[in-house]
Amino acid sequence: MIRRRFLRSVLATGLLLAARLSAASPLDLAAQNEEIAVLYSEGRYADGVALTRTYLQAWTDSLGADSPEACSMASNLGPLLTQLGDWEAAEIAHREAIACLERTFGPESEDLASALNNYGSHLGYRADFGRAEVALRESLRLLRLHYGEDHVYVAITLNNLGVNQQNQGNPVAAERTMRDAAARLRASLGADHPVTATAVNNLGRLLAARDAYAEAEPLLREALAVRDSVLGPTHPETSIGRRDLGRLRLRQERYVEAEADFRAALAAFLAERGPEHADIAMSRHELARALAGQDRRAEARAEFEAALALSARLYDPGHSSLIQIPRELGSLALADGRPADALARFQAACDAFEAGRARSGDGLSRATYVENPWRHLAAARLITGDPDGAWAALARSQGRVLADALFPDGAPALDLPADTAVIGWLDLDAGDGPRA
Repeated sequence: MIRRRFLRSVLATGLLLAARLSAASPLDLAAQNEEIAVLYSEGRYADGVALTRTYLQAWTDSLGADSPEACSMASNLGPLLTQLGDWEAAEIAHREAIACLERTFGPESEDLASALNNYGSHLGYRADFGRAEVALRESLRLLRLHYGEDHVYVAITLNNLGVNQQNQGNPVAAERTMRDAAARLRASLGADHPVTATAVNNLGRLLAARDAYAEAEPLLREALAVRDSVLGPTHPETSIGRRDLGRLRLRQERYVEAEADFRAALAAFLAERGPEHADIAMSRHELARALAGQDRRAEARAEFEAALALSARLYDPGHSSLIQIPRELGSLALADGRPADALARFQAACDAFEAGRARSGDGLSRATYVENPWRHLAAARLITGDPDGAWAALARSQGRVLADALFPDGAPALDLPADTAVIGWLDLDAGDGPRA
């Protein structure tokens, strides 16, 4: 039986558990996994992919593609490709590893638990949050089955699930899950471990998004200090932590400080990951927001455009970035007195929003935190003298927006019992009726 004892944290998501064999093995799988783990921890993902493929081919040639050794080595490939931003290759690698592990170890193995967790992390990066939750919850079930409730692997997977809950627009559940995960990791690994820092950073980022700035900032600073000390100032996870601190400052309208954080993160990402990575697109997007907050519109527009062009190359239609960036460019165009450009931008945002809704069926995988852009298109149409078009656009907005339109001071708050939680929005879409 191959036991998986090595763990690696990926930003906000991810658990990589690599197998070990005895030193008597003709090819020392344990040493190989350790070598790959070092490359992963250093952010040298391309080198890790090349080495993994070399070792995987050797095991396949020696013992066969469905041997435990080959399956174990194959499970390293997906997380590395995910970090590189090679989504399609990563999707294939994750699926092949899961299939191999199921054939070799069965559907209830601890080996499969780690692969499902890694796949859930990958799906989260791709904004496929519904399928990500299914994979993460199954991983959590198997980890509890094999390791018990108090194992560090359970804590890491809880962290990943919390991030996914946040991305699905369920911040109350996400905060509860993340607090649990961070407390477990502090107790098991210590406050100065980079895995703990990941969980602390995720909690801080969630609290910042919920406007709990007084609690969020110390957590983000704590996580950044650990990563800077343990991983180094230019490591991708350190840069992500710096960007998250910038996001907090952006929400507080501390635009100059936020700009400095985003520029530092962007420079490090460019050096470590090259120009065609998702972290470059995200950092340019945040930098554009900081510049717009300082009314430096021309600079902001250039960064928005660069982020949009890269996002269009990286992501599937309907991704949140392809909704948010055109919407923000539309708002910038309105502020500049360019209503025709604003209309085109808002329409592009609406098209992407509908593409995302179509891909996710009844909305299981659609990120509910993405602001519905139809109301922005409605406002632009009203400004340009098209009230009928404005109403048609408004009718495609979420129910909350319609309620706000009916109540000048905003819709009254829902009077919910203490034990009741909102699990989704009501979507109103012309032609197919209301959808929960």
